[in-house]
Amino acid sequence: MGQRIGFTVGDSFEKLSDSDLEASMADIASLHVGWLRFEISWTRAQPQGPDQFDWSQFDRIVAVANRHGIKLLANLAYTPQWARLPACADAFQCAPADPAQFARFAGAAAEHFKAEGVHYWEIWNEPNIVYFWKPKPDAKAYTELLKQTYMSIKRADPQAVVISGGLSPVDTPQSTIDPVVFLRSMYLDGAKNYMDAVGYHPYSFPALPSNVEKANWWSAMSDLSPSLRSVMATFGDSNKQIWGTEYGVPTAGPLGFASEDLQKYSFADAINEMSGKPWLATLFFYTYKDSGTDRSTIEDFFGVVRYDGSRKPAYYVIKQRLAGSGNKSPSPQETTSTGPGANRG
Repeated sequence: MGQRIGFTVGDSFEKLSDSDLEASMADIASLHVGWLRFEISWTRAQPQGPDQFDWSQFDRIVAVANRHGIKLLANLAYTPQWARLPACADAFQCAPADPAQFARFAGAAAEHFKAEGVHYWEIWNEPNIVYFWKPKPDAKAYTELLKQTYMSIKRADPQAVVISGGLSPVDTPQSTIDPVVFLRSMYLDGAKNYMDAVGYHPYSFPALPSNVEKANWWSAMSDLSPSLRSVMATFGDSNKQIWGTEYGVPTAGPLGFASEDLQKYSFADAINEMSGKPWLATLFFYTYKDSGTDRSTIEDFFGVVRYDGSRKPAYYVIKQRLAGSGNKSPSPQETTSTGPGANRG
């Protein structure tokens, strides 16, 4: 099962010292986790213009992951200032003015990293919400980006596996688009032959994934009608898998249901649920370590390791389940925190 489980860390590992990066990667490997999803940002690879690349900050992460036998999913996203649409030129989440420029960046990344064993690429992050695709989500524009990027990556590395950008689990108000609706639009715009798998973020909290009645965004993969899987089947694409490139539960913040117990049981339940879903290729837990201690936001508390380095109960659940000890009840160590802040929220 560990070869289907990973952590997603965004750009946080770029900020670590060499010693902290080594320690973090060794700790992740000790959990029997097979994957790491990390960000290769266009904004940092080509900050000055289209003629120069800087891969050094990413090479460091790849080298350490390789030493510890961890496979890498590289998330390609975000636009440097020189390549943005005029309507959102002040935001790194701005859509590229020319998708061909992004595709050239992606092809260069595939060419550079294939010798280092990186062959898995996710194209953008949550393009169905305005926070990550400005000035507003646009399935047609995203699909054009995906098409050009897919071809560029495959030219550079025929072994590459290209996953569409993990869709955010949201309804469709003014500035977001439901992931099932967005995926259908992608297919209508011709995405089928330009992705090897479908990316999705099946967050379910506060419900457990197995609670079909309440876990609507986990259930949106296959249990609801329509679902992501039913859309894929409609377009003759049911042979492809879904990659769950983010799944997480906050353990503190302003929401009353945020807790370490909820995270622990949700992660155990998600691993159990995967055993009956061969079409769910991977699940990446967001994230390895808390990013801060600001209790006014849930964003600081998605880690299985607290900001001070102590471990939450979910850490031990992952280790137990991936070590092959089956579905037994959590041990006392798993249900008792090892540091300050237990069961916050």
